This record gives sequence, structure tokens and C-alpha cells, in this order.
Amino acid sequence: MSFEQMNGNISAGCEARAWLHRVENHLQVSDWLLRYEQKLFEIIGTELSKPCCFLDAAALLVNVFPFYGLVRSQARRWWPLLMDALNDAQTLRDSEIQILLLTQLGESYAMSGKPSAARTAFELAAWRAGERRLTEMWLAAYIGMVRLQTFYLNKNYDPELLNKVANLMTETQDALLIGMAQQTLATAYVFIEEWTLALEYSQAAFLYWLRVGETLYLAQTAFLIAVIYRKMRRFALAKQFFQLSRNASANTGYVRHNGLSAYEQGVLSLEQQDYAAARNWFQSAYGAFKNLEGPYDIAMSHHSLGLAETGLGLLESARENLIIGASYWEQLENDYELANAYQALAYLEGRAGNIEAGLKWLEKADKVWGRVPSFITKRERLRKAIDDTRNELLESPPGPH
Repeated sequence: MSFEQMNGNISAGCEARAWLHRVENHLQVSDWLLRYEQKLFEIIGTELSKPCCFLDAAALLVNVFPFYGLVRSQARRWWPLLMDALNDAQTLRDSEIQILLLTQLGESYAMSGKPSAARTAFELAAWRAGERRLTEMWLAAYIGMVRLQTFYLNKNYDPELLNKVANLMTETQDALLIGMAQQTLATAYVFIEEWTLALEYSQAAFLYWLRVGETLYLAQTAFLIAVIYRKMRRFALAKQFFQLSRNASANTGYVRHNGLSAYEQGVLSLEQQDYAAARNWFQSAYGAFKNLEGPYDIAMSHHSLGLAETGLGLLESARENLIIGASYWEQLENDYELANAYQALAYLEGRAGNIEAGLKWLEKADKVWGRVPSFITKRERLRKAIDDTRNELLESPPGPH
């Protein structure tokens, strides 16, 4: 008897199929999902090991993991189930389930600061989906790859991936997946500062999420649009979308939202050189992030705290935060932010009168900057900051400033 035939003969002891239907009707009801988390975890863990229940248990896992693992930031708890399901899918040669699980695994690795493992998972998923021309799964894998390189700007960045996502969007009728692709492309263009494309894709995604009532994605996209408008100095619109994001996220269970909101307020204060307010906001962001499974968020909190404290003249604390931030960026293989942190440390040492120490940090910044892809617009701005800091150090008299 084939595996598919066995799965069609569901035993009386299998619960996954019934729960799969219930979950599909409650994917946007965070209170319901939270109420049944332990129950679902136990059912999936038990029934993945039963051949007659495996497909339903794996499908149930693929449906609930994005909420529990990513929205609720509990990927480490759910990893063993993903790995068990993936191993069984490989044994049973179920390629479609393998692709879905690999994509989820890649998303969780990316969020948890494991870019190399995430890249491997996404590339394998994309290869298998492409080989079988499973367009929706292929697109989902490429969306994951674009998200990964967006947050880990280094020599592995491939701009062609953005084109692949845009092209595959035209080959699918899956509206939800198209919305996710638009949101992903918008985020990618924000990080490389292509504002027109970022706004175009984010507005398209926002209108789709608004139409279908997907409040979590609506909140995320509204937040993204707020960031874009802030960067474009259109502060009234930025404030409007920031409030929309806050309202939409209220009942989604999205645990990163409070931290991201505080961080965005801190960035705005930092740009206005209100360093005391910026420090308070960044401390709030760190407090929201520190118990979650997101090292990227921790890195940016320490880094930004260091910038605000440098502005306040709190150089010892600033140095500590910048060094911690740099160590995280190095672990995360984010060359752009690592070079940025080294430049900030050099500037700080200049403020402290430690010219030699500052120049040593700039040597590190030069080396890492060389690995940042040349087509990223903000790379040249960072180059100028490094060069300006070097000139200031060389022209600076000894002693604190």
C-alpha cells in the first residue's frame, strides 16, 4: 500500500485532520491560537510519528508554525517538530511537504540569527520547487531568500532574487502569496533605499491586506509605509501610518510590535538630535526585545543606544553598547551594520580623545565596508562617514572633546 493510500485510511486515533479544519478557520484569531497552543503542539508531536496521520500532522504544523514560531517568537520550541517532520517527509519521499517545511525552517533560522542555515534551507526548497515547477512553493522559497538577504546585508546579496520574486508573482493566482511578495519586495527596497519602488510595493500590499482583512500583515505594512514616509521627510503621513499600524496590531499577538514601535520613535528622536528621548526609546525597545528570539533586534537596540549615548556624552556606556552591537552584527554576518558600528566606535573614541583607538576601529570599518555590495546606495554614504571620521581624527588635538 502506498503512503498516500495509507493516509487516506485515517485511523480513529488521529486528531490532526479535524484540528486542521479548525485551525484554518481561526488563523487570524490570536486568542484562539494562544488558547490551544499546547494542545496543538502535543497533537502534532504525537501524530507526526504515525504514518497514517503524518500528512495531516505536517499540514497542521505548516499552518500554525508562522504564528507560534514567528509571530510569537517561539521558533526554538517548535524546531524539533519541524525537523522531525522534515526527516519523515524525506524518508517517505513527499517532496511538496519537504518544500513547505524547508521554507518554514528557513524563516525560523533567519529570525533566530542563523543566516547560513536559513540560506541553505531556502536554496534547497527553491531548487526542489523549481525542479517540479511548483510555482507557489517556488515563490514562497524566493520570498524567504529575499527576506534573509534584506536583513543580512553582506557579500552574498543577490539583486536578481528581487527580480525572480517579481517575475514569479505574475505566474500565480494566489492572492495571499502575491501580497506577501509585495510586502517582502517593499521591505527589501527600503533597506537598499530605493524609495519609489518601496512605496509602490508597500501601498499595493497595504491595499490588499486592507481588502481581505489580514490585520497582522496590514499592521506590518502600515509600519513599513510609516518608515518610508519618515525617510522621505513626510512626517504627517508617517505619523498617520504609524498610528494605523499600532491600531491594527493590537489584537494580532505580534510580540515584536511594541519593540519596533519604540525603536522607530527612537530613530526619529535621534534624527532630530534629541538624544535623551532617543536613549529612552531605545531602552524601551531593548526591554521589549530582550526576551524574544531575535538577535537582529537586540543588535540594533544596542547599536542605536550607543549612538544616542555618544550624543549625550555618556561615552563609557556608549562604547559598551556599540561593542555589543558590533559583536552581534559580526555573528549575524551583516557587513553593512558591522562597518557602521565600527565607524561609530571610531567617532566615539575621537570624542574621548583616543585617536589611536579610533583609527584602529576605522581600519576594521574599511575592511568590512569592502564586502558590502557596491550597488547598495547607502554604501557610499557609509564610505563618506568613514572618511570624514578619519579626517576628524587626524586633525583632532589630543584629549577629550
